Amino acid sequence: MLRVLDASAIRRWADASVDLLDAHRAELDRTNVFPVADGDTGTNLVLTLRAAAEELARRRPPGGRTRRPRSPRRWPGVPCAVPGATPA
Repeated sequence: MLRVLDASAIRRWADASVDLLDAHRAELDRTNVFPVADGDTGTNLVLTLRAAAEELARRRPPGGRTRRPRSPRRWPGVPCAVPGATPA
């Protein structure tokens, strides 16, 4: 179970999401989506999320260590999106 939602967890989620979207790309491409039903919905989703995942990978600090916020108070009033998880 995820206990801490940190940069490493976000990177793993993004990579897994790209793989899952890519596996279902053809099915998603067949979906008509507003405003233009041009048959590339899945492709657009994969490319968008892949670009975000690649940017996350590029922003890894030197030495491969992820930065941790100084304190959970850094984001006052913002609840954690994962039940049971705590800020890093």
